[in-house]
Amino acid sequence: MTPGGADGLGRLDPGASAPIAPLGATIVLQLWGSLPGLLGANLVFLAWCVPYGLLALLGLPALALAVAPLTVGPGLIALVTAAARLARGEPLGAWSAGLRDARAGFRTGAVFATALLLGWHAQLAALRLVVDPHGATGAVVMWAAQVAVLVLGALVGVHALALVGLHGQGALEATRNAFVVAVRHPGPTVAMLGLVGAAGSLTWMLGGAPLVILPAALALALVSTTQHLVDGGGPVS
Repeated sequence: MTPGGADGLGRLDPGASAPIAPLGATIVLQLWGSLPGLLGANLVFLAWCVPYGLLALLGLPALALAVAPLTVGPGLIALVTAAARLARGEPLGAWSAGLRDARAGFRTGAVFATALLLGWHAQLAALRLVVDPHGATGAVVMWAAQVAVLVLGALVGVHALALVGLHGQGALEATRNAFVVAVRHPGPTVAMLGLVGAAGSLTWMLGGAPLVILPAALALALVSTTQHLVDGGGPVS
């Protein structure tokens, strides 16, 4: 894969198949071998999340949501970029490298975080109309459409984040290429989204304790899986 081809989409070989059976063992070995670096990258990501968390705890949800795209989004880009380096066997460098990655991916991270927040709150607004006894008759259809858009965005997003970290693509280019990867490989894409959902549920049940390492481990799994699928399915330029 090259991060800036002429058409931006590239050509995926429909007959090619990306065998993913050995991938799980590969990711586990990468995770174990890169554990110190992952812990450091994860700590930097959590630091970016502190402003959002503090505002939420202080009972200022509107302000917390306004700040999230400016802090959590770039922090997430820095995390997946660090995971991509580790997956390639490259050193992470100093903490300043994470700051540079966040600064370089500031716009992309802000766009992704804003899109996620808008999609989530749009379906919540539609859901309130569904449960309202005086709501419109078409509220159920509208809510179902909102959920479908949110799920599609999540399926594409797991690869889009990885492509940003792997190749430094912008939000539009990464989303477009991620859609191609998701269409070509729906099974692994759904599996990755399920893994993210399971990790979120585990974090909730354990009171946030897995946040010490889980975001970085997920980032490593995302970039490794996406790169594996792209390498097996042909170039997406």
